[in-house]
Amino acid sequence: MHVTHNEAIADLDILAQLVVEEIGTETPPPTPEEGAIYALGAAPTGDWSGHPRELAQWQGTTWRFAVPQQGWRAWDLGTSRHVFFDGQAWAEVTEDSDLQNLPGIGIGTQSDATNRLSVASQASLFSHDGSDHRIVVNKAGGGDTASLLYQSGWTGHAEMGLTGDTDFQVKVSADGSSWTDALTIDAANGLVTGAAVQSSATDTTEGKLLAVGAFGLGADDAMPVADDCNALTTTGFFSTTGATSNAAAAVESVLIVYRAGDAIAQQQIVGRTIWARESASAGVSWGPWAIVGPVLVGSVTQSEGIPTGAAIENGSNANGDYVRFADGTQFCWQNGLTFTEEFYGERLGGGNWVFPAAFADTPVVTASYSNSVGNHWIGTNTHRRVSAFGCGVSKTVATTMRIFAIDGLAFSDGAQATEVRVQAAGTWY
Repeated sequence: MHVTHNEAIADLDILAQLVVEEIGTETPPPTPEEGAIYALGAAPTGDWSGHPRELAQWQGTTWRFAVPQQGWRAWDLGTSRHVFFDGQAWAEVTEDSDLQNLPGIGIGTQSDATNRLSVASQASLFSHDGSDHRIVVNKAGGGDTASLLYQSGWTGHAEMGLTGDTDFQVKVSADGSSWTDALTIDAANGLVTGAAVQSSATDTTEGKLLAVGAFGLGADDAMPVADDCNALTTTGFFSTTGATSNAAAAVESVLIVYRAGDAIAQQQIVGRTIWARESASAGVSWGPWAIVGPVLVGSVTQSEGIPTGAAIENGSNANGDYVRFADGTQFCWQNGLTFTEEFYGERLGGGNWVFPAAFADTPVVTASYSNSVGNHWIGTNTHRRVSAFGCGVSKTVATTMRIFAIDGLAFSDGAQATEVRVQAAGTWY
């Protein structure tokens, strides 16, 4: 019994915490250390002869041998690796060995049936082995989920990945139960939608991402149509039509909106003519539209004394010709004006000259006439009678001049046909 016990202790010394000096060696070392263990090769020699593939331990004066069993593990000091005996030889413990198909691994914590790999650590490092490093999260089917879930206190607040389809999604939640799809990237075309992106071309929600084409920026087709220019205070590019309210003109054109501050907004309408206006109340009220740029000839207009049209306007009608300027100056004239009325039973002619364009106030009037006798002047006095071959202006108002009275001429006499030339100068506003 004493001998058997000692042998058992010796065997335990070999097997417990098995560490081998070398693996596959076949020649005993000349001076082995006491307790050293060797994993022998297929054809050992010397004192090891007859013990192929066994374990040999030096016990100070003799070698003790043990037959390894399949699955035994050891640490190989010669190569600094973990090995196991497969029944024929010692092999390195690798991913092709018995570490495959483990039920779970817990590092710093416990794994379970769902979390088969569990790690409790301040950080986790995944590094390359030569070049690239890729982490793959795969799912079984299109309707399943492959994602990264971020939690705080075991409550989910953010998730990104493939959640229920093949589009890449970024979701957020305040309580872990109600989720918002912040960003969705379409797998088919790469386009981005979601709560964090503008829902339409004119969505002005603060904090949203601006999409191409929004407010006309980068659009390669029609820009957003402005229904009412007064309602647009958001910086951007829009289009107007003949039906757009409060536009400078009822034409199709480009509307540009600027913000120069919290309250100041500016608009420009760009077409054949450039118009501009400003609001100092963030669009609550707008100033008048004014033409920007050198529009020389056209319709001369004004608003509150500010020119809003072309520099020069001219025209003619049955009452004569006129020209008016953006600064308010206006001239009217007519050649060949004739009067055939007689006044007070005398040979006097008179009537009204309606100005071809109205004045803002009584203008300065000058006139002349000619007949077979020659050219004559017309005085601008208020008397009914003037000197021979003269004429007077008895009254002028903003729209009409009255009366020409010409003495000493027979208006009905073809030999003495009279042609009166008149002109007036004043302001149209």
